[in-house]
Amino acid sequence: MPVFLPVYSQRWEGRFLPRDVAEPEAIEQIELMSLHEAWWARLYAAHIMQQEPEFQSPERLARLATDQNILVRETIATITSDQTEEGSEPEPPNDAGDGGGEGAGG
Repeated sequence: MPVFLPVYSQRWEGRFLPRDVAEPEAIEQIELMSLHEAWWARLYAAHIMQQEPEFQSPERLARLATDQNILVRETIATITSDQTEEGSEPEPPNDAGDGGGEGAGG
């Protein structure tokens, strides 16, 4: 019976990359997944990009933001909206004097 042993890369043995750095091979694989013909593969890439910002690139985000699958588009929308919120000033309150929101004033 064959024995399966984990394969370790000699070059990384005993060393770790910084948390905000992804290996080039991993980025390449996410790129391939983001270009895959199967929607679930593109969704997987979108979820990885959502969890790990080092896998995000402007080109990849733009391409997946217009994906044919709504789940992929929605996942990317959460990334881009989070980036917009982090990089912008908060909206000032609306002081239009209309008494509140929808349905107010009768």
